[in-house]
Amino acid sequence: MCLWTSYLRLHALSRYIRSGFMLAVISRLVQAYMCLWTPYLPRLHAFMVGLWTSFLSSSIRKCDLRLSNTPVCI
Repeated sequence: MCLWTSYLRLHALSRYIRSGFMLAVISRLVQAYMCLWTPYLPRLHAFMVGLWTSFLSSSIRKCDLRLSNTPVCI
């Protein structure tokens, strides 16, 4: 699938040479990057969600410790 879409994008790149060469190059790089990272996206998403939740829970605990004298964890 990636080979076929990259061929189509290269064909589209030849049409964009006259009107917006840099935009076509940037979009081609982004599409190649996404094509490379697509198999890893579910694991990366799970890692980022876990990191974000641990950050939020630790910041909530710190905030509760600062607001009251007794430690309260939500």
